[in-house]
Amino acid sequence: MQKLTPEHPVSPQYSRAEAWSVRTAIVHAVSLPLYFAFYCGCPHFNISLLIISLIPIGWGFFLLVSYKTWGERITAYVATLLSFAWSHMAWDMNIQFIFK
Repeated sequence: MQKLTPEHPVSPQYSRAEAWSVRTAIVHAVSLPLYFAFYCGCPHFNISLLIISLIPIGWGFFLLVSYKTWGERITAYVATLLSFAWSHMAWDMNIQFIFK
């Protein structure tokens, strides 16, 4: 039985890390302009901004729970860190009306 180390991935299958990295970049590159296209600057709750911000957050969570190799794990961690940035942006721009 193999030990789970960076030299021995969790699964000896084909690594999807490169494809996941490209898809992660595409998800964030498409979501960012869409997010600001729907942002009006008004201090009210905007459901479309919430939905657009949930796309990268959901993608990061999906990658975090489904990695199999070391490269996929690193891609999942990077996508999750980017998801934290999206969470902050969604909170800052969408929920700020409560405190005004």
